[in-house]
Amino acid sequence: MMLAPLVTPVIDAFSTTLGFHYPPAFVFLLAFLGLCLINLQYSVVISRLTKQNRSLAQRFAILEASLKELQNKDGEKDV
Repeated sequence: MMLAPLVTPVIDAFSTTLGFHYPPAFVFLLAFLGLCLINLQYSVVISRLTKQNRSLAQRFAILEASLKELQNKDGEKDV
């Protein structure tokens, strides 16, 4: 916030160069695009974690089935 007064002339010049007649609209557009990029990044991370979670659950199910199979074989030998 302390840099805002120093950057205001730059934002005004840049926004008028791009065709914005109201410079705060340009700032809001940049903020909106920044939030969209943050949401995209979170979406990518959540998708990756979902894939890892599914893979981990599948591997756990395979290990659990193998353990039950080994326990059943071991139980048959004792009888």
